[in-house]
Amino acid sequence: MGKSPKENLVFGILMVTGMVIGMTLYNLVLHLGFRLQVLPRLALGFWPGFAVAFVLEALLVGRLAHWVAHRVACPVERPRRHLVTLKAVIMGTMVTLMSVYGALLHGQGGSGFGSLYLSTLWKNALAAVPLNLLVVTPLVLRTLQWIFPPAKAAQILEG
Repeated sequence: MGKSPKENLVFGILMVTGMVIGMTLYNLVLHLGFRLQVLPRLALGFWPGFAVAFVLEALLVGRLAHWVAHRVACPVERPRRHLVTLKAVIMGTMVTLMSVYGALLHGQGGSGFGSLYLSTLWKNALAAVPLNLLVVTPLVLRTLQWIFPPAKAAQILEG
């Protein structure tokens, strides 16, 4: 997570990009298997998924997560608990909402929506948590350090 609004924006864009690519690929492979048709569908499905995820994260989920995290733990006094709460709320809420998006996008509608959604939700949660914690977040944090080196970040903050 960034130390300035600019870093926060870059962090959000990179996190959403990584998670949308990873989860779209995961869901396509679940439904199609390891086939060549996955790549064009990944390219086609990325932008709508990115747009939905970014808007949800920026306008709803991020604000909700910060609100909850500040009530659970003070970021100065208990930074680790604050960060864990923030991550948990963001992951849980995004998986829940993006599973609705996926079920609406690929479902038949009607009475089977509830079972399709629940099936999508648990499968997505199973993949999203390790993808986020073990792959996307470390890559994004390294990328942020490369884009905004600590000395450069200090210069940005100072002036």
